[in-house]
Amino acid sequence: CHAKDIIAHEKGALHLDECRPGTGKLDYRAYLTELAKLPQHPPLMLEHLPNAAEYDKAREWITALAKEMNVW
Repeated sequence: CHAKDIIAHEKGALHLDECRPGTGKLDYRAYLTELAKLPQHPPLMLEHLPNAAEYDKAREWITALAKEMNVW
């Protein structure tokens, strides 16, 4: 499963920009809840981030949220 987030801009037409998980509009509580229900326990992959620091921040945020939700 892919972990990314989006920010929507309306500049004459709808445009979606990818951003670090937790900084956009996707409902990660719903996403992690549904992922936890899958019997296969698929991996959650971070992608399309500009550097290692952003990957670290994304991983830390998702891990903290999953632990808070008790789905880790």
